[in-house]
Amino acid sequence: MNPENAQQRDPDEVFNALFGVGLSRVAVLDRDGKVIWLSAASRQFFQISPGGTLDELVWTSLWSEPNRPGIEEAMRLAWRGVRARCQASRVELRASDAGSEMELVKLLLLNGSVEGLVVVLRELGGAEPVESISQLKMERDLAAGLIAGQKHVLELAASDAPIAAVLSRLVETAEAHAQGRVNASILLLDGEHLRVGAAPSLPASYNEAIDGMAIGPTAGSCGTAAFLKQPVFVRDIESDPLWADFRDLAAAHGLRSCWSLPILSTHGKVLGTLAYYFHSSRDPTAAEAQSMPILVHTAALVLERHREAHKRQAVETALRRSEAKLERFINSNIIGIVTYVFEGSDGADATILNANDAFLDMLGYSQAELEAGVLTWVGLTPPEWIEVDRQARRQLRDVGTIDTYQKEFFRKDGSRATVYVGAANLESSRDEGIAYVLDISETKKSAQALRDSEAKFRTITNAMPQMVWSTLPNGHHDYYNDQWYEFTGVARGSTDGEGWNAIFHPEDQERARQAWLHSLESGESYEIEYRLRHHSGQFRWTLGRALPVRDDTGAIVRWMGTCTDIHEQRQAQDHLQESHRRKDEFLAMLAHELRNPLAPISAAAELLRIETSDKQLISSVSQVIARQAAHMTGLIEDLLDVSRVTRGQISLASTTLQVRGLVEEAVEQVRSSVEQHRHRLEVILPVGEVWIQGDEKRLVQVLANLLNNAVKYTPDGGRVVLRTVLSGDQVVISVRDDGIGMTQGLIEQVFEMFVQGERSSDRSQGGLGIGLALVKSLVTLHGGRVTAHSAGLGKGSEFTVSLPISSADPVANRRAEAPAQSDAAKGLRVLLVDDNVDAAQMLALLLESVGHTVRVEHHPVRALQESTAFQPEVCLLDIGLPEMNGNELAQQLKGIPALKDTLLIAVTGYGQPHDLAQAFAHGFSHHFVKPVNMGQLMATLDGHFRLLHPEDFAGGARAGS
Repeated sequence: MNPENAQQRDPDEVFNALFGVGLSRVAVLDRDGKVIWLSAASRQFFQISPGGTLDELVWTSLWSEPNRPGIEEAMRLAWRGVRARCQASRVELRASDAGSEMELVKLLLLNGSVEGLVVVLRELGGAEPVESISQLKMERDLAAGLIAGQKHVLELAASDAPIAAVLSRLVETAEAHAQGRVNASILLLDGEHLRVGAAPSLPASYNEAIDGMAIGPTAGSCGTAAFLKQPVFVRDIESDPLWADFRDLAAAHGLRSCWSLPILSTHGKVLGTLAYYFHSSRDPTAAEAQSMPILVHTAALVLERHREAHKRQAVETALRRSEAKLERFINSNIIGIVTYVFEGSDGADATILNANDAFLDMLGYSQAELEAGVLTWVGLTPPEWIEVDRQARRQLRDVGTIDTYQKEFFRKDGSRATVYVGAANLESSRDEGIAYVLDISETKKSAQALRDSEAKFRTITNAMPQMVWSTLPNGHHDYYNDQWYEFTGVARGSTDGEGWNAIFHPEDQERARQAWLHSLESGESYEIEYRLRHHSGQFRWTLGRALPVRDDTGAIVRWMGTCTDIHEQRQAQDHLQESHRRKDEFLAMLAHELRNPLAPISAAAELLRIETSDKQLISSVSQVIARQAAHMTGLIEDLLDVSRVTRGQISLASTTLQVRGLVEEAVEQVRSSVEQHRHRLEVILPVGEVWIQGDEKRLVQVLANLLNNAVKYTPDGGRVVLRTVLSGDQVVISVRDDGIGMTQGLIEQVFEMFVQGERSSDRSQGGLGIGLALVKSLVTLHGGRVTAHSAGLGKGSEFTVSLPISSADPVANRRAEAPAQSDAAKGLRVLLVDDNVDAAQMLALLLESVGHTVRVEHHPVRALQESTAFQPEVCLLDIGLPEMNGNELAQQLKGIPALKDTLLIAVTGYGQPHDLAQAFAHGFSHHFVKPVNMGQLMATLDGHFRLLHPEDFAGGARAGS
């Protein structure tokens, strides 16, 4: 390494080192007056971006035309060694710009050669401090001392001094340019550990303790700097967590502060670290901060040169071994050997005197043709190789030997042989010698075939949609296709070796590593699902697979692997499993909820079978049956509501509603439950009337659901608050309780189907987990939104519904008064058809108890036969009948002339909108869903009786009504 050449670094680096600290506006000019460097402040002054090019930028072009002669004269004076000054204004003079004064001085490098002019600017009339040329000289002298030390280090390296001596001199230079009591050291990276390279002033015991320390994110200053490839400045070792493992060691040697900078190669590879140890806690000064990069750069140059020398020695050793092998080849007649003599004074050609069979066979000639003088060196050489041979012959005549070189020979059949040629003249001869010729034609073909194969391999892998990777037999990753880098966004080569594991999800890293090690040890295929970091920062589920590639002996020569993005499939699978789990829980809950009312109903039926004379008992039992049937009906209605909403089959009967009325009705629905649990219910309403547009039944259902939810999940004696406030154009209704509360995980899914909080084994809260899902759907249908909040378990919950306030004027929205019903409709002939014997008998008994004549049939065909004789005024038909469904039976009944005025009523478990549409299309006038609302059924029968017998009502209400 030439030390002078070592000084020829990048201009920005040199000038930043000399002028980059302190001076505001500085420029450096060359002999032609062109700008070769500008300080950051100068770039800002002339509005040149930090990365903007300075190519062919002439200094005078930056200033107005009238000022240029003065500037040029000052430049001429400066080149003659005179400190020159002049004033000038810029080309585009702003109103606030009073012009500038520039001071010019000649710049000298260490070797005394003139490099250029230094120009220091200050603004006329400005208040900002500007350093003088004398200050510049002082700072330059300080930098010159540093560069002199650097020059000495480079000279040592160029003289092939031992690397330890060179590094020690560099450490001494670092110590000389730091303030205070300091010890410096250079550690060299050996794999994942740091070894002491030079630390002459540090105690031997300290060097022994840190020699071989592993690098890592918390490995002191040096280990961390090498790991992160970034400088690490630790002001106070005693308190810094990076020194947790080395704190006592540092204290024992009086070390209080440590700065460490990584030494990086030109390719960014860590070579070692340069460290400064201080015996007091402190931060770097500006001068120290300026010198450190220069010394680190010098260390990198020295270490890279040292490594290059080792590599060169290794190459030379390999060459000697190769030559020895080649000699053995010559002696074994495997390689071509010829003796030659140059012809003519300039040695333009050479006669081949002798050649072994290996050479002759290589080119297809015989010994007889050789002896006949047919073969000459030039005659066997293609024209494009003549000049290469001529240069080799000149070297032979000058030094007696030539370096092995490549060329081509013509074969006898006209084809070409690619060969390596080496030669040496005989001792004391400039024209005669021995040459060896090695045929590498097949090697060249193989190398080209290998290059073609690699190109095809890369083309194929880059055409695949998956990420493809490959490793050596020991598992060292040495290839990734383009898809890998596009997916991960990492720099090429950054995941070679073991780097791949770092971009796995932390929870998957060890599992993936162990699976990979198992495959490497066992030779078994590798397959695993893990989360891989996407270039967006998201961790995505990925399927990793790899298979070993084996040679003919079965030995593994390589591993080929792929990574497939399965994030969407994995999420879908997880979602499906969660759906199955919720469905199973729901079915279990449904079975439990349906069994609860069935138990008292069954018990009541058994009690009625045993005792039928006690009217008070019958009344009490009937109330139990009615309550439990109503409970079952409510469960089924909730399920049907959810089904209608999710399929978009629900329609809203929208009217203008008063919020106060909705709240009062919802409160009334839950009042008994509130009293049962001894809760305190507070209702807070705004002053005045608030109107919204919506379906009264559905909105009451929403509020009642939220209130019931609060009642259920609040321990007895709790507090429930329903508050209504106005917020802009929204009315906000919140239901808050001090109950069991919710976890954050439950809040995130509380409005999903079949989701409930923690349930006790007795399911004391009950419910199917569909109420809040229905609430959200109904609120959304009304153009509102619903949210849930809880501070955590045991801290209560709050549900908030926001609905738009109606912009229309409130209109009278009175509920229609229910028509007065008679005690019971009297005297109708009713045909009841239902294949459920118990249900038919119970309904018949009820109808007969109020005066109707009822015939019961369980089969549709017999019902048709009975209808002709009975001539019913009303037919109550189940839809799900055997052989002939209720719709078909209704059509046939309508076809009987005697029954043209008969009222057809469907009594069925089918309650979907399309069920109603089908029933009405087949002649039914009314449709009741089981369990039948008896009040509505009685009113319907009473109305039909009035229609058939108006004379009974001519003078007023019918007797008995």
